[in-house]
Amino acid sequence: MRPKPARLEINTFLRWPTLMLPRKKLNPSTMTALAVAAIVPPLGYSVESIISGAPQGIVVAIGFIPIFYGYSLAAALVLAMPLGLIIYYLNLARWWTAVLGGLLIGTSVPFITNRGMTTALLLYGHLPIITEVILVPAALGALSGAVFWVLWKRNAGPPLVDNPDTASKSGLSQ
Repeated sequence: MRPKPARLEINTFLRWPTLMLPRKKLNPSTMTALAVAAIVPPLGYSVESIISGAPQGIVVAIGFIPIFYGYSLAAALVLAMPLGLIIYYLNLARWWTAVLGGLLIGTSVPFITNRGMTTALLLYGHLPIITEVILVPAALGALSGAVFWVLWKRNAGPPLVDNPDTASKSGLSQ
């Protein structure tokens, strides 16, 4: 019998999109830690723009948090979740790998989203702009990785757990 392919479903209890593998599903505590850690970059950018005295003001800086959160959550799902699963199953799940993974993802996001500007800044070497474009996202990514680690370790468990629906249908016992 051929194994069923992975599919994306909505978990009716938590309303989280859940990746359903043939006999596994994502642990809800892992998804919660990922969702909470994704709020760190939008909050960090808002605080940074308020402190630096950006012309848009406090209302605009705070108003953009939900918009930036959507982008941050998408980056967490596309980049951080696969990296976290790889790190977990290689038995390298430590606090420093979570921080390092967040640092790498935070550094890579500017290159992915605005490749031309970031490359030009690195070539021409304007240090204040490089700090704004590379170092701030890297620091926020590292902080986000640390927040994920703290929340995930609180409810420690594997990121993928047995799916009771498929286990009962296939005749497997718990």
